[in-house]
Amino acid sequence: MKIMKRSIAAALAALVLGACLVAAPQAQEAADAPKGAALLAEARKAIGGDDKLRAVKTLQSKGVYKRTAGNNTQEGDVEVLIELPAKYRRNELSGFAGGPTQERVEVLNGDEVWDINATGGFGGFGRFGGGRGGGGFGRGQADAAGGAAQGGQPAQGGQPGQGRGTIDPERLKELQRRQRQTELARLSLMWLLTTDAPVVWVGTAESPDGNADVLEVRPAEGQATRLFLDQATHMPLMMTTTG
Repeated sequence: MKIMKRSIAAALAALVLGACLVAAPQAQEAADAPKGAALLAEARKAIGGDDKLRAVKTLQSKGVYKRTAGNNTQEGDVEVLIELPAKYRRNELSGFAGGPTQERVEVLNGDEVWDINATGGFGGFGRFGGGRGGGGFGRGQADAAGGAAQGGQPAQGGQPGQGRGTIDPERLKELQRRQRQTELARLSLMWLLTTDAPVVWVGTAESPDGNADVLEVRPAEGQATRLFLDQATHMPLMMTTTG
């Protein structure tokens, strides 16, 4: 999708500038809601305009990920699909060539959430349009050799929370729902500059390579996100958030 590619290319091209802006002190501090809304509108115009952005209903992204926990590092392929306004799916595939692989699927479909974990000797993703995990946003059944598990259950033996205390399944699902709704909102802001949360202009970030207007998106729950826009072109340079 050309709009998304242009937006991502601009963000990558400005990576060095963005790094400088993070370290630079804020020249001004404020909380100007009208200016924030106006600048976000200019940024949406810069990446294609409201009509084209409103027409986008589905976005798909593929890449690689690296996750570090202590001395352990896990790497693999990742695929993300969002279908506006309320569907999100993330596929992760990790493993070694010729050996068993681990596939994890996380889904948000409106107010419903579920996971699929599968271990086996297969390769490739369960596609969004079909295949393992039921495809799309339907529940389906993982068909991996070596076993599969659904609904956040462990792929091999044991029960959730065994040996570590009992986990309330309803509370767990609520936490998963909130986390995935937050991720969907973050991706919508990053790719389409779309948000239902209040947006305020909070200042100007300065660097030797240029200046940026800093917008802060303030959701009712969770941490605020800051969006850096080039002052001359209004193109998005960088987004910072706290997990």
